[in-house]
Amino acid sequence: MVADIKRELGQSLGTDFYLMDELLTEQERSVRDKVRNFSDKEVIPIINDYWERAEFPFELVPKLAALGLAGADIKGYGCPGLSPVAAGLMALELARGDASVCTFFGVHSGGHARDLAARLRGAEAVLAATNGTYGEDRRLWPDRAKPWL
Repeated sequence: MVADIKRELGQSLGTDFYLMDELLTEQERSVRDKVRNFSDKEVIPIINDYWERAEFPFELVPKLAALGLAGADIKGYGCPGLSPVAAGLMALELARGDASVCTFFGVHSGGHARDLAARLRGAEAVLAATNGTYGEDRRLWPDRAKPWL
């Protein structure tokens, strides 16, 4: 019973207090609902145990890849090319499940990895690092600098 209560507390009630739903496109609602369902079914039931052990749930990585949303706002390379609103809703629903899962997904499927989007799309696990001297903008890197992936 306690496990059921914990799970129910974290799951989305689907409330729309600000009537935002009517402002969203069908694609944006679809992405939100897909990621909301993922967070409810895959993340929330397991995340507290990982938190207590101070571990990351790497078992979720292939499931994240199966969503087909990596490189959310990137067009081409097999990425979905979502609107900024859809990408934001995706992050919102992942963060509702767990902030570390959201951060992992965001860092490893966009931003500094835009030119590697094709690899990220079907990745089982992607570990990337940022260039400490020049930051994430590869245009600022010296010619000899190579990406780490």
